[in-house]
Amino acid sequence: MTTAGTLYSQPNNFRAIRCLSVAEYNGLKLDTPEFALGTSNKTPEFLSKFPFGKAPAFESADKKFHLSQTAAISWYLASLNDSTGLLGKSPQDAGLIQQWIAYGDTDLFIPVSQPAYMVFGLTPVNHAQYQAALPQIERAFAVL
Repeated sequence: MTTAGTLYSQPNNFRAIRCLSVAEYNGLKLDTPEFALGTSNKTPEFLSKFPFGKAPAFESADKKFHLSQTAAISWYLASLNDSTGLLGKSPQDAGLIQQWIAYGDTDLFIPVSQPAYMVFGLTPVNHAQYQAALPQIERAFAVL
């Protein structure tokens, strides 16, 4: 398996899982060193490569190429192996793929995340916010 580079992220980060899944499907290996959000991403070395200080962040195997943002990293990793078809076979396919990526990142993730954080105890329960999110979630899932 070819090593594509290094993915910097805390363990079990759902955003990193997306990048790791694309790499695995494409037959690529990503190194995943220990990473502590709030510490590792604030070091001068990290910030020199990734000025926004966000994770996940990707560094190519030759250490010359750096990306942050899950969608960009995943798209780049998908582009490294045309044979899997992850980017489609035509401009129309690519457009539809981008559409559904954006849909998942905005129309689906945003309304689902706030109530989920409450349910899992990650944020305080706010019943008004919870109830306000439900119609948005129903609308988002109705499209699927």
